[in-house]
Amino acid sequence: MAIHEFANDHRSGSTELALRACRILEKFAPHAADSLQQVRGLNHLAQALAEAQPSMAAVLSVCNRCLAASEKGEPPKTAAKRVARELRQMQAIVAHRAAALIPSGATVLTYSYSSSVLAALLESWKSGCRFRVLCSEGRPQLEGRVLAEGLAQKRIPVELFTDAALFSVLATADLVLLGCDAILARWLVNKVGTAALLCLARQARIPSYAVAASFKFLPRELEKRFQIRPQPPREVWRIRNRNIAVRNLYFEKALLRNCTGIITEDGVHSPAAIRGLLQKSTLAAGFRSIGKRGDE
Repeated sequence: MAIHEFANDHRSGSTELALRACRILEKFAPHAADSLQQVRGLNHLAQALAEAQPSMAAVLSVCNRCLAASEKGEPPKTAAKRVARELRQMQAIVAHRAAALIPSGATVLTYSYSSSVLAALLESWKSGCRFRVLCSEGRPQLEGRVLAEGLAQKRIPVELFTDAALFSVLATADLVLLGCDAILARWLVNKVGTAALLCLARQARIPSYAVAASFKFLPRELEKRFQIRPQPPREVWRIRNRNIAVRNLYFEKALLRNCTGIITEDGVHSPAAIRGLLQKSTLAAGFRSIGKRGDE
């Protein structure tokens, strides 16, 4: 039931889902992984979580890190709790770095919902910086409304647009600040519409930044596990007509080179520097075995 509910969470951001994966690992993982049965049980749980949210690099990352820690002798439940704590710390640092990039008096444009972007905006406002926010509703789940409400509760001026209408006001923005669900060597993955938004921002010479703790970095070995799955057509339109095919995609790849920079816990990096950072990522032996049914 926990995995089923986790798989059907289409409103939470990637960091929130990764923290939820940690809680599931902490609750259901064995106390130790010192027998073949316990190792297999841990691998099965990590596999189920990874397959439940294959578009979220942070979920793949926390599973990988927990398995790697277990291979080094750390109890799985302890590892899950520690990884969650590290993820929260990274998100706080990333939000702080992003907040520092917001000029006073600026118009900040963001797209859909990101817990990291929301945290950055709230921190900047709390520090005394004053700005206004333009955001989109994030169809079909409308998670952008959650961001708008979170800002409004702190009396931050915010204007909410349909996703397509946001492009028409891009020229009035001073800064584009986006979350993302995965960072690959040449791409970032985020809500459908991000690729066009970044391209237009670059043409208009509006600085654009993606907020992404290193948990969202996807090593090349994990790219084959990463998927952008179509979602139920009924979320867009409940129609029965064999001549109409409704396509419902939440995410897409956007070229990293169209970003001004990527904000991580270590600083603001150019798109060209990301490839080197990705090469430092390691893959747990247990994660390499995930999905190899013949080994079970």
